[in-house]
Amino acid sequence: MVFVKLVMTTCVFVSNQNSLSTAGGGVQWCTRDYLDTIAAAGIEVQTVAYDTDQRPGSRLRRKFAPRPFENLVPAGVVSEIEAARKASASKWIFLNNSEHAPFIDTP
Repeated sequence: MVFVKLVMTTCVFVSNQNSLSTAGGGVQWCTRDYLDTIAAAGIEVQTVAYDTDQRPGSRLRRKFAPRPFENLVPAGVVSEIEAARKASASKWIFLNNSEHAPFIDTP
């Protein structure tokens, strides 16, 4: 039996660099499962990875006004995501885990 893998579409997968590590625990395993599932669906993945925002202002906000999953994503990532989306002609953007919640504009 011959299996043919057809790539029907592409997506942009946005993730913290640490989550993409081959070593690690639950977060890394979960991320690999997400990526494997997307690939199994025949979707080609283009990854936009970033490191946690370490600018002094962001670090101070996390220290003195801690809010889960806020002040982690560095400035400029949204433009990187849009550039990757345009370059791949993707209609899909997958956000890994919850730290991207500030990207979602809800009424």
